[in-house]
Amino acid sequence: MIIFSELSIVINYSKIFNLPFWFAMTIAGLLGFSMGYVTGYQIQMTSPLIHNVSGTAKSYVQTLLAVIVYSETKTTLWLISNLFVLGGSGLFKHVRATEMKQNHNANKNSDNNSTTSLPK
Repeated sequence: MIIFSELSIVINYSKIFNLPFWFAMTIAGLLGFSMGYVTGYQIQMTSPLIHNVSGTAKSYVQTLLAVIVYSETKTTLWLISNLFVLGGSGLFKHVRATEMKQNHNANKNSDNNSTTSLPK
């Protein structure tokens, strides 16, 4: 604010001491912080690539909802490009699910502890 000389604009803002304004700003800040936390957790638990693909799929759904809600008309090229994005995300999900299933089956087959008896 100081670098761009916006401090006077903030100080002279008419709702600077308005309680509902600060309530909304606090809620927005908490939601933003929680989104950052969840993003970091998702990357830690999966991978940056999976986070990027899920973010792209989320953006696609948001864009599609906005087009439907606001009854916008889009070109055929726009629709085709969005289908490519959705198809790519779906194919990535399918490949990852197949890899995870193969890893799970390999771990299940290599872990033959079912014949081991438990101590009494």
